[in-house]
Amino acid sequence: MSKSIFFEILGQAVPKGRPKFARIGKFIHTYTPKKTKEWERTVKMRAAKYKPAKPFEGAVTITLCFYLLRPKSLSKKVLFHIKKPDGDNLGKAVLDALEGDFYKNDSQIVRAAVYKGYSDTVAKVVINIEEIS
Repeated sequence: MSKSIFFEILGQAVPKGRPKFARIGKFIHTYTPKKTKEWERTVKMRAAKYKPAKPFEGAVTITLCFYLLRPKSLSKKVLFHIKKPDGDNLGKAVLDALEGDFYKNDSQIVRAAVYKGYSDTVAKVVINIEEIS
């Protein structure tokens, strides 16, 4: 029997930024960009009320539907968001934020689908997570 969790998070999605490097004396320090950290924290906080009692342990499928705000100059006939940010980078940020709460490790994800579209009212991401084994 599969278990499924469906919810949405309001807010403008931020793609997973590449790690940044800084030299501190003799050492190189690696850090995640601030915008990425803030978005992951927002996702984790807003998703907390939907998390299962314990993380899924089996194979997981996930669907992420990103609705980004439509520019006023863009025709309403345009349905799909085919510009940056990339869907995979948007997805990575959300997957990393959900790891540990909804599934133990993202290696459990056997199928992931990402949709990027426009919204005329509010930016959001709609998330469906399903344990299939």
